[in-house]
Amino acid sequence: MLATSLRTLPFALCLAAGFAHAAGGSDPAEAVIQAEAAIRAELLKAAAASKTVKEGLESYRREQHLKNKALDLKATLKQADLLCQTTDTQDTLAKAGGVANSKAHSAQQRTLHKESNNFSTAKLLDARHQNSNSKFCTEQEQALGICKLSIDSKYSNLAGADQDALFLFQTRDGGDTYISGRDGPHTQAVESYISRVVAGLPAEQLRASGPSAYSTNPQARAYVELQRRYQAMLSMSSYSLNKIKEFHNPIK
Repeated sequence: MLATSLRTLPFALCLAAGFAHAAGGSDPAEAVIQAEAAIRAELLKAAAASKTVKEGLESYRREQHLKNKALDLKATLKQADLLCQTTDTQDTLAKAGGVANSKAHSAQQRTLHKESNNFSTAKLLDARHQNSNSKFCTEQEQALGICKLSIDSKYSNLAGADQDALFLFQTRDGGDTYISGRDGPHTQAVESYISRVVAGLPAEQLRASGPSAYSTNPQARAYVELQRRYQAMLSMSSYSLNKIKEFHNPIK
């Protein structure tokens, strides 16, 4: 704008001088000087105004840039809306996993302890028989006169659960989580099922041999090692079944 005004300055001066002379001015040169001064004053005003506008625009651009940068930084540092909820859920799952592992370990120890300390197979089997009769008797078994259906409402929907692998993975109605809470009737049925599946060699002969037999009788030592080997093999199935059980047990 200023450059255009300067290019038109000679024409404006001549025009101003012409107007001054037509108006009866005595000195055209003086009129030109006055017109030039007036025009220069206007140009300086225009230049000052233009400078003010440009400085204002630049200040506005910088201010907007800083605002945008602050917003970007805030968005970068902002926590996700569900971060606290997600963290709480992860903590809960981690604790639940710890509880499940601990429970599985305890169940593993109980299962293997029963087998390795079985010095009376008849008593062990009779205890299982009585437990199954009192809680998990089936209609078919009742028809055979083996036992009677449980009258306890807690076990009414668990008939045969200690013989059926289905209850290891779900409820009778298809639910994933065992009913009646942790270590409730459903869990008891699953533990009875695991004990029935994980049946080790009777250890009666170990007690019958006695400590002195192991030092003098190679067959006694061989029996011990066979029993240990079988116990190690049983531990795998016991661990797998108990982990499955804890996966389907309620968290609380």
